[in-house]
Amino acid sequence: SLGSGTAKMTESYDWHVMIPSEPPDTICGGHYQSEILPNCDISLQVRRIHIGSLRTFNFKPIIRKSGLGGNKVIINMTNPDDDSITTVKLLEWHDSYEFDFTLIRAPLSSIIICCSIEWLDDPYPRPPIIDMHEGLGQFHLDDTFSDVCIVVEDIAIPAHKIILASASSVFLNILTVHMKPNDNQIHIRNLPIEFVKIILKFLYEGDTSALENYEIALGMLAAAEEYDIKQLKDACEYQLYRKMSLDNVLDLVDKADSLDALSLRDQCLCFMNKHKNEVIEMDGFQALFDAKPLLMCDFVRTMVHNS
Repeated sequence: SLGSGTAKMTESYDWHVMIPSEPPDTICGGHYQSEILPNCDISLQVRRIHIGSLRTFNFKPIIRKSGLGGNKVIINMTNPDDDSITTVKLLEWHDSYEFDFTLIRAPLSSIIICCSIEWLDDPYPRPPIIDMHEGLGQFHLDDTFSDVCIVVEDIAIPAHKIILASASSVFLNILTVHMKPNDNQIHIRNLPIEFVKIILKFLYEGDTSALENYEIALGMLAAAEEYDIKQLKDACEYQLYRKMSLDNVLDLVDKADSLDALSLRDQCLCFMNKHKNEVIEMDGFQALFDAKPLLMCDFVRTMVHNS
């Protein structure tokens, strides 16, 4: 299960397997949709091997995953015979892994196999940083070749039209449609100067260090949506996902829904489902339910899908 209150990347499963009296020799133990890795099913098979008695068998558990790509994981499998735990670390888990401990069972008996999976690589991949030309950062806040100024709080900040227009359709529209001839100023009145400086530092240098602050990342998510700076928006979503907790998930899913931050929204719903008993008792849950019924319908669908 996900760690309490934080977006940790460990999940656990219990499989109940009934041993049939007749073949097949590979028994399906069922499958779960991963709570952490999108579009991935986790399934268990038990391979039956005949031993001395025709009525007694040796079993080897096999754990499988669907989805493309290899993943770095630690898998803990509990042997139901003695409660011992076998741990394996896989650097590239592509499809299946067969555990080497064996279970001796007679037909028509049942096995309960417990397993936990810790995902060591991030299932929510870090978005790529904007592809900057080498040395472009030297023109950040520099008058050299500057052909436009951003005016915010009566302060003029030198910039370059090509940088602004290539990163933002809003800036492109301002520069090509709304700007008067010989007017080389863009006036921004709806953002504090600190946010404008963060945007420019990101556009020129690919710097996301300011987004380590939760409140700044939340504010910059709104700014990136308003000015259609997709790569900055992706970076904000990622940092907010990393800071998701029970203390902020309701506010976060509300903001993600309003700002069309779909990846963050989906991760919030998964987190809420994993902690649904705590979430539905929170003070703000009913208010959010009333204010955003479509969002809450998606939350209910997530619970049903993962039940």
